[in-house]
Amino acid sequence: MYREKRNDEELNINDLAMINGGVAPVVIAVGVIATPFVLGAIAGGADEYARKRGHH
Repeated sequence: MYREKRNDEELNINDLAMINGGVAPVVIAVGVIATPFVLGAIAGGADEYARKRGHH
């Protein structure tokens, strides 16, 4: 009985750790993947602006 209860408690702790650790890495990964695209869009917009203004 004690062994079963202990296993359940460990499982609950592991589930909680997985839930808590499962959100932040996903958000960080999305941010890291999206950053070059965002910076590229900004640079592309600045380049087009410079071309239209005749500075390039």
